[in-house]
Amino acid sequence: MKSTNAAQPGYTLPWIRIASLANFALLGILLLGLALRLVNWTNPPLDFHTWRQLRSASIARGMYYQMDGNADPVLKEKAVETSRLFGLLEPNLFERIVAVTYLAIGKEFLPIARLYSIFFWMVGGLALYDLIRRISSRLAALTGLAFYLVLPFGVTASRSFQPDPFMLMWVLLAINALYRWTESQSWKWAALTGVFGGIAILIKVFAVFPLGITCILMALTTWGLARAIKSPQVWLAVALMGLIPSIYYFISIPGAAGEYIGGWVTGFQNLLSSIRFYFQWMGYLDSLVGLIFVFLGGIGLFAYPPKGRILAVGLWTGYILYGLTVPSLIITHSYYNLPLVPIVAFSLAPYGELIYSRLSQLPGLWRLAAIAAIVAAILYPSWLIRNNQVSQDYALEPRIWQRIGESLPKNAKIIALTHDYNTRIIYYGWTPVGSWVQTADIQMNIMAGGNNDPNDPAWKEIFDQRTRDFDYFLVTLMGELGNQPVIKNILYENYPYTEGDGYILFDLKHPRSISSQP
Repeated sequence: MKSTNAAQPGYTLPWIRIASLANFALLGILLLGLALRLVNWTNPPLDFHTWRQLRSASIARGMYYQMDGNADPVLKEKAVETSRLFGLLEPNLFERIVAVTYLAIGKEFLPIARLYSIFFWMVGGLALYDLIRRISSRLAALTGLAFYLVLPFGVTASRSFQPDPFMLMWVLLAINALYRWTESQSWKWAALTGVFGGIAILIKVFAVFPLGITCILMALTTWGLARAIKSPQVWLAVALMGLIPSIYYFISIPGAAGEYIGGWVTGFQNLLSSIRFYFQWMGYLDSLVGLIFVFLGGIGLFAYPPKGRILAVGLWTGYILYGLTVPSLIITHSYYNLPLVPIVAFSLAPYGELIYSRLSQLPGLWRLAAIAAIVAAILYPSWLIRNNQVSQDYALEPRIWQRIGESLPKNAKIIALTHDYNTRIIYYGWTPVGSWVQTADIQMNIMAGGNNDPNDPAWKEIFDQRTRDFDYFLVTLMGELGNQPVIKNILYENYPYTEGDGYILFDLKHPRSISSQP
């Protein structure tokens, strides 16, 4: 039952209607969400999954130099070489958008990527607001939007240069179009559901989980199984949603999906039989979103009318199946849980309607006091987020890595154990390096059922194999090297080294003779 309380005469303050207040609140929430994301927006992207962001930055830079006919040939060669160090994870659409923007403004300016991510998140928020408003009311929509825009995890993640905010924008647009299609049953919204959904899956294939489950449930609820199977509109939406990503994943990069499934899906299914995994998942969600909000959202969805309830169930079911498909990533990589932010926001929205309904029955002063409390509940975490953004200043980091890059031997093959899987030295130092295994890789192997003990003498053979074609071994993560005692002993006992400002460089091509060892 769609609420129309916002238009009822009883919903008034002494001098202003709730309807007018809702419009003012919408503008305020949007401006607040935008302002939080623009704090320190030129800061280097080292605050959130640096490897993922600098990977995209390196790829975008390589694209830009390839397109720029006036680029310095030496820099062009380096930019392209470093961009090719990264394997293909999904279509580099976001990186291409950033590279084209570089070309348009005539230079590389990395903060542009942050502006794009913020834009994507804000557009997704408007789609979410419109969806909730159509199902419930403006007051409920404001509640969902406020959670979506002010949650600290959402603020930080939506500033990052990676495909997830881009994907979620299209997911929310597709879900909005899906609801409007089931209401109007028009060809226009059927086509838009397919196009928006297909683009979302193309950007990142995991969008298929919330979209696929929700579309199936909404179609069955609206038409029933027999009519849905016979409906040309349904087949149009399915065809568009499937065809757009299929052209890329099964034609452009055949075999890539199989490699990913083998590495990250089937390799970790043993976790699903362990109760510890589910408690780890809940604990991780508590640190990111707040477990109380997750549980309240799971309850709140039942306050929606039937279609809203089905839509919410589809989104939750899709997220859970998604997490069970990539169990190792859902408990270790926070951005894999980013789809949960709009899902929880959508599910919490009915509470806003209930609260505002109660407020309408209070005397004027009590109503004002309650509204002040709500505003304080939004502004306090916003202030904490703002302070956190200001305190994280990485302005000096790029120059540090530039100096390290400049001090390394030219035209040498280097394997490295450096910050963020070498992405800082690759991007800021313009230095292509190979990657040595880190503790996180060892832990992932153990999680998959392996037994990669860093004290195992077998690491000597692994070291010889992996460093055979390299001239130097670069280390900036001294603590990480200490976590691999066998490798540390091999390097210090067998190879001469030089120490620079923040790094150690071992010469692999000139090992010490046995007689010269202590």
